[in-house]
Amino acid sequence: PKERVFVTVPRFKMGVPATLATVVSDRYGNPILRPYPSWEVNNSNCSGLLSVMRIKISQCGHLWVLDTGREDVLDTFKYLCPPKLRVYDLKTDEQIWEYILPDGVLTNNSLMGTVELQGNCRKPFAYLADIVGQGIVVVNTPAARSWRVENGFTQADPTASTYNIDGETFHLDDGTISLAATSTRVYFHSLSSFTENYVPVSVLTNEWNFQQPGDSVNQFHQYSGQRSGQSGPAVIANSGRVMLFSNLPENSLYCWRVDTSYEPRNFYQVFRNDVTFQFASGMKVVRDRKNREYVLAVSSRFQDQINNHVNSQQVNYRILYGAVDDLLAGKPCKAFF
Repeated sequence: PKERVFVTVPRFKMGVPATLATVVSDRYGNPILRPYPSWEVNNSNCSGLLSVMRIKISQCGHLWVLDTGREDVLDTFKYLCPPKLRVYDLKTDEQIWEYILPDGVLTNNSLMGTVELQGNCRKPFAYLADIVGQGIVVVNTPAARSWRVENGFTQADPTASTYNIDGETFHLDDGTISLAATSTRVYFHSLSSFTENYVPVSVLTNEWNFQQPGDSVNQFHQYSGQRSGQSGPAVIANSGRVMLFSNLPENSLYCWRVDTSYEPRNFYQVFRNDVTFQFASGMKVVRDRKNREYVLAVSSRFQDQINNHVNSQQVNYRILYGAVDDLLAGKPCKAFF
């Protein structure tokens, strides 16, 4: 596949022309967005893409796109289309698969915001975070079946619902947003929380474990330690050995070795910037042609959006990147590898 940077522009408010795009340069070298795969697909109706929050590119060169089916999310929270999972082949930019989520795995306020993949990259299990509905939807893609997982671990923590970013305060009761899979575990946490959880892959991928809400809750685990602030989506790096996660109030990025206890003494700050790293709500690990890992993160100054005072005269959206080896250099996260 061609080397491209994809971005999503969810329709949190009205007036978004395209919800999925690639970053290209205009004739003056300035970055602009090109609708992907076309203007026609970004036409805001149910046959195209309505509002995409997050995506995932598999090792097979497939782009997995999770469409929320809602627009004007920060105001009217308008439901227009059933949420769907769509796959594009990046070699041809053609759609090769689509799965429309059935009503049985959704709630009246579902907002599907994160997609994670695990297993065979051509026929993976897809894990979807229902942020506002506060649950996880598991999709068995070969069988085109799905089921909902919902319990106290997937929900928001009321004590973590107040945010302060760059002096701006706002309130969110958002559930599961982060899904980070290894071969044996799926780590997850809610946006409005200070804790990290995990569930064995073998439990999550068995539909019979989740016939009723709350089923198999004894198979879910929560670490006793806590972060000092809320965190967006985390990622797994270094062959499943290290988690990288944001601390939103601190405008910072931390590493944690997953074979250690989840507590502040094992968290190591690898990056902080109070200007460029405000509300890092999207993060990916990618590999270059030499198999070196890089972290890409999107910061958005979301606090200005939700408080209705975005300043168009300043930079509000950034894509930041760094080599994982450079970020972990000198940190105990890396020391024993």
